[in-house]
Amino acid sequence: MTTSIYVDDLSYALQKIGLESRQQTSAEQTHLAQGDLSFIELQKGLYLHRADIIENSHTSSSAILPAGFHVTVLLAGTVSFRVAQKRYQFSADKEPVAFINILNKQDIFTRFMQKDQHVKKVTLSCERSWLLQKVLNEQACEQIDSQLFHSQNVYVTSLTPSLLQQIKILANQEGDTHLLAPLLLEQHALQLLHEVISQFYHPELTPTQAHYAHSPIQASESKLATLLVLLEQDFTLIDIAQQLGVSISTLQRNFKRSFNTTLKQYVKIKRLEKARKALLIEGLTIGEAAYLAKYTHVGNFITAFKKHFDITPMQLIKLHRSSASYGPK
Repeated sequence: MTTSIYVDDLSYALQKIGLESRQQTSAEQTHLAQGDLSFIELQKGLYLHRADIIENSHTSSSAILPAGFHVTVLLAGTVSFRVAQKRYQFSADKEPVAFINILNKQDIFTRFMQKDQHVKKVTLSCERSWLLQKVLNEQACEQIDSQLFHSQNVYVTSLTPSLLQQIKILANQEGDTHLLAPLLLEQHALQLLHEVISQFYHPELTPTQAHYAHSPIQASESKLATLLVLLEQDFTLIDIAQQLGVSISTLQRNFKRSFNTTLKQYVKIKRLEKARKALLIEGLTIGEAAYLAKYTHVGNFITAFKKHFDITPMQLIKLHRSSASYGPK
């Protein structure tokens, strides 16, 4: 069934499989796409992502990916993304294409969407830790680690008939309500993963490194998306500046120009908003919320909270408890 996909839908789907994300949209761009989009956790550390969508706006979506092995088969359309400071683009205008994104450490992945672009693809992702747990012995573990995870790269791989067959099964099994459908889905996913990884050990099938490109405007957009994700993950300014390849002073100056506020003030407000949500939704105490917002003294937290929200944490809690107890009047 074709559905409308909004920013909150994508964020929730990614959160369910443990990925923190941020969509670069305005208030008018919350409708991201139309079609079918799913993220399925087959095992802890093994995920399947399927998309058959018409993108609704020119925007981007960023997520922090763990170290891992991510194979994508693009069946239709064009996808453009940035990872490890490099931008890639793949098109399936004439025939399907397959590419592999290997991360040897956690990194930001930003996908760029184009209005009215039809994209149909299947991505199978396994975390590095999951894969290494599956090998027989320590020697094999070291071999796979050195062969696959020696660096961060994107590869183009051969789309063999058997690989294409597995992908088509994975792409079209959405409506299967058979009792054993989840097991069959996992079986085909593991077969696909086995075949793709095996290509790295066959000289005639070894995947080749993909070409990448830079675009000043697009790079700027990607850095902005990356910055916002890193800020929400509580990375230090030094770490963020290193990740973006800029000095701290340049980072602060560009942020001020883009958001008309300082990095320090932005982080402070985001932490207070996170604390407010924790008080109301998660039931944290005021002391716990203060700690969550990085305040060492509860009094300072209460003062900052009152200044920003024009209400103290206790007044907020009582107000919402009152509403919950007695209902609307």
